[in-house]
Amino acid sequence: MDNRIKSEVIISRDNTLYDKWVNNESQESIKMFVFEVENPNEVLNGIKAKVREVGPFVFKIQRLKEKVSFSMDKTIVSFAERKVYLFDELMSTGSLDDNITVINLQFMILNPMLTQLTQSSNTVNSRSNNSVLNTIFDTFRDNVFTSKSIREILFESKDDPKLKQITQYFTSLSRNGIYVPKLLPKNFSLFDNNTENKFEVLTGYKTGLYSKILKWNDQTNLKVWTGRQCNAINGTNGYQFTPPVHKLGRIYEYHTDICRSIEMGYDNTYDIDGISIYRFSPVDNIFYGPKSNPKNRCYCLSPNNPEKCNFIGIVDLSSCRGSPLILSNPHFWRTSDILSKSVVGLNADEQLHQSFIEVEPISGFVIYKTKRYQLNVHVKKCPLNQNLGKTLKEGIIPLVWFEEVSELDDYTKDTIKLFFVWPNKYEELIVFGLIAFGGLLLMASLCCCCCCRGSKKKAKLHSLD
Repeated sequence: MDNRIKSEVIISRDNTLYDKWVNNESQESIKMFVFEVENPNEVLNGIKAKVREVGPFVFKIQRLKEKVSFSMDKTIVSFAERKVYLFDELMSTGSLDDNITVINLQFMILNPMLTQLTQSSNTVNSRSNNSVLNTIFDTFRDNVFTSKSIREILFESKDDPKLKQITQYFTSLSRNGIYVPKLLPKNFSLFDNNTENKFEVLTGYKTGLYSKILKWNDQTNLKVWTGRQCNAINGTNGYQFTPPVHKLGRIYEYHTDICRSIEMGYDNTYDIDGISIYRFSPVDNIFYGPKSNPKNRCYCLSPNNPEKCNFIGIVDLSSCRGSPLILSNPHFWRTSDILSKSVVGLNADEQLHQSFIEVEPISGFVIYKTKRYQLNVHVKKCPLNQNLGKTLKEGIIPLVWFEEVSELDDYTKDTIKLFFVWPNKYEELIVFGLIAFGGLLLMASLCCCCCCRGSKKKAKLHSLD
């Protein structure tokens, strides 16, 4: 990579695209689709969940960089970034105040406790305790599913007064040796709105590594997974990669909302507005269990029992998000058959549900990208009453899937053409022109030599005559 390109891709206040980097004028939006459970009573009786996709609920995204500062040697830049969701009512189907029935994430934290309650004799040795247990089980059974507004499901998790009917007994249950779960934090939401994330990244100056994340929220490594490799913060935030980007290489994007990096491989080459780009998508085995992909063993939260993690296409986010959430591709695309067939109403489609990034390879800038994932609730098997006569089956029930899209604005695309694409094409044309010109000169020289030799032969023949 020549010095001209290096100077333009470095994160620097002197860089032509620096203001675009700070103000992030990419056109960003997100579509969210929530899954309504249409047969909650049947699910309690052991029937498959039947879901209906509701949406899209569309939001424009603003990314605000604040507190930008550079290290003394200009190799590192630090900044805080806020991600703000702005509801686009015209592009949405429905209102954020619409109520639908969904699996109750807050109550699914209680399942292990209920199982222990039915196995412990310490809590059922009196009438008063039996009354307490009846209250706990009845309240839980009536709230496995809940009706909430779209706004509350996505952004504003509120204290559920019905949950307090159970948590009021936590102190006495704990005294009797019963495991009491940690509840969701008061500010919990599926999508953090206007929350600050702090980054330290390499500028590319001296190191030749561009936008590589060194720290996220003051952490150089995570404390989420069960191994060092999985806790490493690899790659960039997905807007720039170290150039030149090669087809045979891998790129890594770190996702703060799932506490892990995503490895991507080359798919194809396309043309966007006169710019030749490489498309990369997550490698096929990115969400495979450790049996199929040993590198994923440290993403298994049951390292002593890895068989629990040998499903294809899902990741347990409970240690990352503090809730029984499971990550997958939308509509269980590329998941184990046992999962994709466990819910009625899903329709997986690669064209609609695959994530990808499109990179201009000379500069490493991302022209277009779309992130598509699904958040599901892990429903652990547990009794629905004291005498084990009725049981809630274990399963993974979809809650919401989203499509987050980012595309560079036309001005930045034109700047990339001007500084990277066109000069490279002109250089190639000049080289080819010089080669062609050299070829013509060579051919002309050969012709001259042939002509000269022919003239000499004719002269000799004339002298013999």
